[in-house]
Amino acid sequence: MPLFHAEAFSEAVINAILHNHWVEENAPMFTVFKDRIEILSRGKLPPKQTIEGFYLGESVSVNKKLSDLFLRLHISERSGRGVPKIVEVYGKEAIEFHDNTILVKIPLERLEQGEEVNGVKNVKKANFNQKNERSLSEVLSDVLSKKDYDKMEQIILYLEKNGEISPKDAERVTGKSSATVRRYLKSLSEVGVVVAYGSTTNIIYRLV
Repeated sequence: MPLFHAEAFSEAVINAILHNHWVEENAPMFTVFKDRIEILSRGKLPPKQTIEGFYLGESVSVNKKLSDLFLRLHISERSGRGVPKIVEVYGKEAIEFHDNTILVKIPLERLEQGEEVNGVKNVKKANFNQKNERSLSEVLSDVLSKKDYDKMEQIILYLEKNGEISPKDAERVTGKSSATVRRYLKSLSEVGVVVAYGSTTNIIYRLV
């Protein structure tokens, strides 16, 4: 039984990463309590952003290059649906603004056990569905554990220009070894950005 709304949680995680003030070399912080998960990002709202616009989902880029990469990897969208989804599920009180941080609180939905009826305990189930698909945390683990964002972006740019890429092409474009390139292409394939065609000895990759 899921204890929190998966989509709202995913949007909160993405927002914390994309809008974190990375220039200060402090990463977002994720803390799990017995009744909630707290997602804290460093920094304030951008100068051109208003509180009203923030809640409406009017996105103002804080880290443009990182935002563009997440968009290319289909991890995030430009639709600005993140904050509205969090507010829709948990209300505005789930988001707190402090001097130099923004905090999102995701409450854990505990199961409520009712009275015993005919020897069977009546349990109130959570009021949402958990999608049966690869979780965002798994995707982020694959992508964010690698620090070669620029190399992966070079592969995507090559694909957009030429339509397809072979491992040899990727080696030439990135200047990386065949093993590293295979890891890049595997990650891009797992997050649904590229699809492999052909045999193992004559494989090519194309954008989805």
